[in-house]
Amino acid sequence: ICIDKMDSGLFSPTMDPFQLNQNDLGEIDDTTEWGKLATELLNEHSADRQLMIENLRQAVHQDEFLKSWVEKDKDRCDSCEFYTRFLRAGSWQMEPALKVMRSYCELGKSYPAIMS
Repeated sequence: ICIDKMDSGLFSPTMDPFQLNQNDLGEIDDTTEWGKLATELLNEHSADRQLMIENLRQAVHQDEFLKSWVEKDKDRCDSCEFYTRFLRAGSWQMEPALKVMRSYCELGKSYPAIMS
């Protein structure tokens, strides 16, 4: 059904601005429609992004469980895009972001096949 609608011109495919690329912070201009939504719904502010990512990285490296998990796949898990994902899930608040990350890691322990 969606393909028919896309083919008929009702919907045009666009790049998801929240999609992160390797080594990309997923930066969103605060003045765009997506930027305004990110600010309103996720409490995301471009001026704070780099500091929040670094603060989460430091918190993860102080948590023995998270640190050991991140170091297993450092290329993927110790990247700005990885931390951005959890900050967004936690509405750019440190404790909720850490809680989501811990839950994610616990899931990885229980179901390693889906985490690779």
